[in-house]
Amino acid sequence: MTIEIEAQAFCNRVMRAGIPRGRDAMRAMHATLLVLGEYLDDPEKHMVGAWLPPTLAQWLRVRPFDRGADANSFFEKVAHLASLPVSRAHEDTQIVCSVIAHVIPPTVRIVLSQRLGPPLGALFELPEATEAPTHARHPSSAHHMLATGEAGSAHPLSESAPPSGVSTHTIGRASG
Repeated sequence: MTIEIEAQAFCNRVMRAGIPRGRDAMRAMHATLLVLGEYLDDPEKHMVGAWLPPTLAQWLRVRPFDRGADANSFFEKVAHLASLPVSRAHEDTQIVCSVIAHVIPPTVRIVLSQRLGPPLGALFELPEATEAPTHARHPSSAHHMLATGEAGSAHPLSESAPPSGVSTHTIGRASG
């Protein structure tokens, strides 16, 4: 299957996100977009498709909108189309939808979330940015243990002496 450069770039993002083999990533993208198209009406398909490479946007429009489509069958349909176990299809779908969530604007994510409801709408939510954890700093430099060491220490571990009372003659030596 030959696809345009933009679709290949999208596939590369899916591969970096967690489906490392190109063939598997392409299969997951194809199945996910086909099934997603069943859950969206035409204006919604065009709204999402406007942000996707043309080849991928076409996959959204292959299957007709199905008003009766429910969240429970979404992953089963993807599994069937991709010839995967449902658990693997669920995981691959999450990866593909995460990449889609990163390329569509917030307004489109809101429409998807409202249309698809809580279980499926969550697939298009971006993780909240978090701050790096703060680490307790020890004001005294009297602590010479590995656990209290800091990056850029003036005393590398290789130059440290063992605590008093520890025998060093068996440490690091192979028996025999």
